[in-house]
Amino acid sequence: MARLCNFCGEPNHYIRECLVVDEYIAQGKVRRDPQGRVVLSTGAFVPRGVPGRWLRDRVNEWHRQNPNQLNAAQLVYGVYQNRAHVQNYPPRAPTNTYAISAEERLATMEREMYNIRRAQAQAPFQPVIRTRQQRINEEAQRTSSEEASASTSANRAPTPQVAQPARAPHAEQVYEPPVHPYANARDATVPTPTTVPAPVPAACNGAGSRCAGT
Repeated sequence: MARLCNFCGEPNHYIRECLVVDEYIAQGKVRRDPQGRVVLSTGAFVPRGVPGRWLRDRVNEWHRQNPNQLNAAQLVYGVYQNRAHVQNYPPRAPTNTYAISAEERLATMEREMYNIRRAQAQAPFQPVIRTRQQRINEEAQRTSSEEASASTSANRAPTPQVAQPARAPHAEQVYEPPVHPYANARDATVPTPTTVPAPVPAACNGAGSRCAGT
């Protein structure tokens, strides 16, 4: 039995080798998913409800029911075909981003030469190796010099000390509070009298009559 293509229905090839699928992909009607399966331009499978014997017929019917659903692959395919007319420019030579100029290299070499000359001008380190007897002699010389300096300072005449004049005792200051400016002013209020004056007797009417209260 001859093998038939599930897309176009023609024999002697399968859907993976079908040239009609490539034409539909160029037209933007279908495309292949990452697994290589033929799907619609939207990325979905052809619905089962779309009539048609072969997948090509069902794709045509779906696009008839849903117009203006072409994939952008059609535009890409046209650009790819016209790619031969595009001028190809030669590749640029690779450049080292971290390369330094000749002036910078000369300045670096001059600094290195200056550091080398400065290190050579300094006196090299020469370790001093002493024997035990030499160390003992140095300690004896140091001790004798210290004793001589101590004896010289002991024989030196003492410096006379100048007597300082005695200071007068400091008088203790008594703190006096300030006097208020109105301390001696008279009080403006009049004191209320505490004693009531005695009543004055009335005058007598005649000579022979007694006065009231007598």
